[in-house]
Amino acid sequence: MHRIIRLFALAAALWAGASGAQNLVVNGSFDANTAGWQLDGVGTLSWSSLDAQGHPGSGSMLLVNGNAGPGFGTAVRQCVSVQPGTRYAISAKALVRSGPGQSLVNQTRPTYRFHSSAGCGAPVSGQIDLFSAVTEFDQWQRGGPTLLTAPGNAVAVELRGLISKLVDGTTPAGQFDDFEFVLMDPFASGFE
Repeated sequence: MHRIIRLFALAAALWAGASGAQNLVVNGSFDANTAGWQLDGVGTLSWSSLDAQGHPGSGSMLLVNGNAGPGFGTAVRQCVSVQPGTRYAISAKALVRSGPGQSLVNQTRPTYRFHSSAGCGAPVSGQIDLFSAVTEFDQWQRGGPTLLTAPGNAVAVELRGLISKLVDGTTPAGQFDDFEFVLMDPFASGFE
């Protein structure tokens, strides 16, 4: 009986540790700016006061794909260190507002891929979408939380907000908020 109680106590402690885990993303909630994120491609990156949670004083990241023709993506990215073979959880939200120049055919989505270099310059996995694309105007869409394990040769993960321009004559824009990447293995310290 005592063994069962101890197992339940251990399970509760592990769950509480994971649910309160530290977000490894720098500025994933965009409370005041887009610091920590880099533009990758043709377009603009700016801060917006529109927050996915509706919190006053917080905001989101606004990304505009500025490519002249269809078939090109524009992204924002952040590189985060990982421990090979370690479990993580990832989630993010995206929004496309209705209006001139917008089309849901253009794909707005959060993505990630693992790298074998600390600067995220050597991918060891293909791009993985948290969802295929925003499917409704003016509604935040959440991808995740998705549990994943860093490959044995990975030392970093590249988190991206991506807008693919697929419709000519449009200026695709999307917003991203609440990027989270958290350690799920409470016993992994990185100091083995």
